[in-house]
Amino acid sequence: MFLALGRWCARRPRRILALWAAVTIAVACAVMLQGRVTSEAVVIPGSDSQAARDVADAFPGPASGNQPLVLHTAPDGPALTSAIARKAVEAAAADVARVDHVMSVGTPYGTPGRAAMSADGHTAYLSIGLNVTGRDITPEISEAVMSAAEPARQAGITVTPGGELAAAADKESTTHSELIGLAAAAIVLFLGLRRILAAGLPLAVGVVGLVISLSAIGLVGHVLDMPSAGATIAAMIGLGVGIDYTLFCLTRFRELLAQGHPAVDAAGHTTASAGKAAAFAGCAVAAALAGLALGGLPLLHALALAPAIAVLVAVLAALTLLPALLTLLGHRLSHRPSYARTAATPPETPCPTHPAAKRWRRLATHVTDRPHHYLLASHHRLRSYVAGQRGHSRLEEQPHPAQLHRGPGPSHP
Repeated sequence: MFLALGRWCARRPRRILALWAAVTIAVACAVMLQGRVTSEAVVIPGSDSQAARDVADAFPGPASGNQPLVLHTAPDGPALTSAIARKAVEAAAADVARVDHVMSVGTPYGTPGRAAMSADGHTAYLSIGLNVTGRDITPEISEAVMSAAEPARQAGITVTPGGELAAAADKESTTHSELIGLAAAAIVLFLGLRRILAAGLPLAVGVVGLVISLSAIGLVGHVLDMPSAGATIAAMIGLGVGIDYTLFCLTRFRELLAQGHPAVDAAGHTTASAGKAAAFAGCAVAAALAGLALGGLPLLHALALAPAIAVLVAVLAALTLLPALLTLLGHRLSHRPSYARTAATPPETPCPTHPAAKRWRRLATHVTDRPHHYLLASHHRLRSYVAGQRGHSRLEEQPHPAQLHRGPGPSHP
């Protein structure tokens, strides 16, 4: 089956590439039109904390409580109680009240807000009620609130977010770290494969799978609660397995080209060997992630589904997209261009002659000739490690000696 699939895709490379391009554009456009929905709500059925949260939700008022937006003027400047400053603050409060997710805005003027004004009149805060809580207060919401307070800033008032608005504003994007990871992977792949096309192929397949899987995860968020951490985990796992599976298949393809196989046959046999192994490995990873659903927590369901989608997309790319790309690039992925052979050229023997390859072969031979010795040694090391961890846990659970002599009454220093 895998051989037939690989040959079918290898013989129709342009159709396969067009199909993948259409799917990528379709899901990307869909998530751009419908939006990416995430929810940080954590529901733990049957727990005391969930019961307390349900009781709290029964009371009226903003879900987030009141989040402060701190206002401050310089000591030598006009106080917030002056007519000009009050007019600017009230205009800012009116603009903030029109921001999405804002339910109420309390000003430091009048009897209800008197406690929000300092004695000298130079520091105060707006009390902002939101209909979202905790991690659902995103950096975009905090930025919108700060932008709406522009009338106060124009009047010379310093505006600073507080509470969960400040925590949301301090959240940093992981884009830079992902780009650094991709750059590091590109360097490692180039050092290992020695050709730019060969090094870029795993990255290209991994990125295509990542775009499709993240877009699909964003659309799934419309159906069930999907935390933002789900997309982050899916990006890490999906990109890793996508590069891994492509690299396995690429290594096998280069070996088959070196033995004189045509590109189409080499792509088909690659799918039947390395592609088959990648498919079973991906299914095993998805099955392991599905085990999180046994925890009974809706949050774990989403955290299992998101990376499982990314892994399955990576497997599908390795079985269909990769054979098409291997056929199109052909001998340009080989160790050197002179690997393009004629039918009369005898195939090379795959026996490695590099000193490093010989060392690794000797090590592998030594281990496989003595499997029981290495198995028993590994088992002994693992048992020692587990025993040490259990002993450490028991020591942490034991009370401190000073607590054993402490009486039932109040303790004194």
